[in-house]
Amino acid sequence: MELNPVPIDDAKSKDITVNWKLFSDFKVGKKFWTDSCGLEMEERIIESKDNRVDNTIAANYYPVTSAIAVRDQSSDKQVTILNDRSQGGAADLSDDNTIELM
Repeated sequence: MELNPVPIDDAKSKDITVNWKLFSDFKVGKKFWTDSCGLEMEERIIESKDNRVDNTIAANYYPVTSAIAVRDQSSDKQVTILNDRSQGGAADLSDDNTIELM
C-alpha cells in the first residue's frame, strides 16, 4: 500500500480521499451501490459531465454510512468496502475502475 504525504505547511484546508484501483479486467460500467442508512444497498449511476447542468463531479458523490460496492459487468464478482464512519463515496468517476471515499 502506498500513502502520499499531505502537505501541511501551507495552512490551507484539504480534502483527503482514499482511492482503490481495481485491476485485472474488472469493468464497473458507471454503476455502484451504497447503503441506505444501513438498511439496504441502493444502486447509483454515474451521470456524465456532458448531461449535467452544473458539470461537477461532486454531484456523483453519495453518503456511505457502512458500505460501498461495485460489480463486474461480465461476471459475478463484486468488491465491497466497509467503512467505520459516514463518508462520501463514488465509484468509476473517470472510467478507471476505482472506488473513492472522502
